[in-house]
Amino acid sequence: MPVQKTKALVLGYHPLGEADKIISFLTKDFGYIRAVGKGARRIKNKLCGRLEIMTYGDLVFYERTDKDLHIINTFDIIEHFQELRENLTKIAYCSYLAELIQQIETPGVQNTEIFNLLLNIMVMMRGQDDPELLARIFELRLLASAGLSPKLDSCVLCTSYITPGNSESLSVKGVTGLRFSVADGGILCCDCGNNFSQQKNRTQTIGAVITISRGTLELMKRLQNAPLELLARLKMLDSSRAEIRRITRNFISYHMDRGKFRSLDFLESIEKDDLETIKQV
Repeated sequence: MPVQKTKALVLGYHPLGEADKIISFLTKDFGYIRAVGKGARRIKNKLCGRLEIMTYGDLVFYERTDKDLHIINTFDIIEHFQELRENLTKIAYCSYLAELIQQIETPGVQNTEIFNLLLNIMVMMRGQDDPELLARIFELRLLASAGLSPKLDSCVLCTSYITPGNSESLSVKGVTGLRFSVADGGILCCDCGNNFSQQKNRTQTIGAVITISRGTLELMKRLQNAPLELLARLKMLDSSRAEIRRITRNFISYHMDRGKFRSLDFLESIEKDDLETIKQV
């Protein structure tokens, strides 16, 4: 078994037998991998206490090229990110992002861009009071990396190019805004959105059509493409926050066909309270 060394972030773990753990990592050089920590549940073991979620470190492992599970040799911590684990809301978002990676990323495929993005998001989240904003950034960029990026520049049905200045000119009587088609993967102009929503049977069978404001659309474009340092202190309106949350969650659930993420049950239970905190900042 060849010995490999790489930077890694811990995504999670679960018990194996009486003393071992299976650890999920996002690594810089090997992408998403899983490895067995022999004796990691024993107090005196060298791995005990080193493999908490989102811990960043140097991973040395024995690569089993014909197996799904590798074997951990050592994991030397570079950054604990202890502040995230001490904040209920932040660790809830960390758990969600970790689960999202494990669902989307292909095991063993290097993705340095996403590794660096997650590491930067963790650093930003440590000093950021709006972890939901950072989660939305990561969602949209992870989807783009996986070839599932929502189409936001033009209508997915008629291909009309949509800009902040022309979206309402595409409207028809009784329609006041754009819509997002979860099933078709992007924006519907006002005309197509109105016609689409009237086809009730089709709408019910292929997914949700969600109203989206022009401001929210432009915000999603920024979250997809703008440099992270320019987004760190961005303030989201409550209306945009709710629209983007609904769009991304429905989009991810529909296109991944994985149902609801386990971590979302807990996350959704604390988001309403957290919104009140954000308003007061």
